Amino acid sequence: MPQKTSKKTKKAENSTEDGASEDAMATLQGDDSASKECEGSSEANATTDNTDNAILQAINGLKTEFSSKLDGLLSAVNSVKSELTSCQKRISETEERISNAEDDVVSLQSRAESLEEQVAKLTSKLDSSENRSRISNL
Repeated sequence: MPQKTSKKTKKAENSTEDGASEDAMATLQGDDSASKECEGSSEANATTDNTDNAILQAINGLKTEFSSKLDGLLSAVNSVKSELTSCQKRISETEERISNAEDDVVSLQSRAESLEEQVAKLTSKLDSSENRSRISNL
């Protein structure tokens, strides 16, 4: 494919004046250095692209690693959560049984007190009856 010539190159070729030909040569040399700079720039861009790709790969690797570790943590948290729920259920059941037992203790204490009073009355009656029977048997 034929190379395209820039306006500056055409100007240098068409120029026939003494000063103009020197200017044209300088312009051509400047164009050559500019093309060399572009080549260096494209190499820098390629290096930057490689660096960017490496950074993106590292970020994706970290993302995958964090994701797997996060999944492990989530499963551990869910396990602890289910154990906690189980413990809360057992504690609630235990509190209910203790509450029922305390209620039973209160009612049993009042019944024991009334039975103690009844035993005391019956003991008093028995003593009184025994004393009367002794007096009668004299």
